Amino acid sequence: MANVLLSGLRGAKQLGQNFRSACRSLSSGQLVEPGYVFGRKCFGPDYGVTTSVGQYGLPKSVDWRKVPWLKIPVKDQRGCGNCYIQASLVGIGSLHSIITGINVELSSQHVLDANTITNSGCMGGTIPKVFDFVMRGGVVLESAYPYTGKRGFCQDIKAKGLTIEGWAQVAPAEEALMYAVAHQPVAVGVAAGIEFENYQYVCCLLFLQYLLRAL
Repeated sequence: MANVLLSGLRGAKQLGQNFRSACRSLSSGQLVEPGYVFGRKCFGPDYGVTTSVGQYGLPKSVDWRKVPWLKIPVKDQRGCGNCYIQASLVGIGSLHSIITGINVELSSQHVLDANTITNSGCMGGTIPKVFDFVMRGGVVLESAYPYTGKRGFCQDIKAKGLTIEGWAQVAPAEEALMYAVAHQPVAVGVAAGIEFENYQYVCCLLFLQYLLRAL
């Protein structure tokens, strides 16, 4: 494993990749572990409406991290494979914040505990099923239902939350993703290898797992 790790660190440097590699918590694991730890489970093709968006009027650059009222914290899953939940809720919460000017952080623990039929908690799941869950019943704020890093029993929380009326899957093209990100942070999937396991810092993506957020 040490030779594999060293090879990955050297490879990142030789390729001139725009991030820094280091030995971290995932660096000592086997290469088969990330899919389980991060939570992207293969249930077949994701369903939904695939949209073809226009590419006109795109800004030269977009960085949602620089919007004062839009605070998107880096999340620590604590060994629970629920990146599919984290990525989904950032998309929902960010759009709400962009429209209202009020920052919100939605509870991934609420979805983790309650969405037990269509997703598999810390064992993985898919973004479309999280969106469907929020459409049906909504999701409360992080402050009302704090994150524990493990799946538990669904709590009866008497608090208001957010719901959505629908969602769409961006067409598989760079221009379509650019157009979507120009309007809001987007949940995306990445075929991540050893470079992501050894990631330390300096990159434009905030949730460096198989499912993350494009900002």
